[in-house]
Amino acid sequence: MSNDIDTELFELCKKVYAIIGAKDFDGLWFRYSPVTEQFSPVNHAVGSICPLYISDYLLEKLPKELTKDRIIYYLTLSAKYGDEFKANYVSPTGYLYLFLEPEADTPLESLLQLTIALHKHEINL
Repeated sequence: MSNDIDTELFELCKKVYAIIGAKDFDGLWFRYSPVTEQFSPVNHAVGSICPLYISDYLLEKLPKELTKDRIIYYLTLSAKYGDEFKANYVSPTGYLYLFLEPEADTPLESLLQLTIALHKHEINL
């Protein structure tokens, strides 16, 4: 994993941490090393900055469906054009609950972006 990807993932995790915290989180955490100038995962939170969220954890926290104007939108995660992913809420007729851009490079990044977007639209997890 390159430092650019680590930095991008770290920034998304840091934003989500500010939104949902780390209640019941027992995974790896990010720690920054000034020696290597990279973020690395560690097994405990001591001296760490934020959780290294995983897709499973976010899928458990995100609502499985949202309702707007009596239409139910279901949580979806889709692959688009090869290596692009998009998490969103979609109605059975294909309407999107939120318009999110851009697509993400990984399913995890897509779920992190969705979590941030929900918070911006004042939808609590």
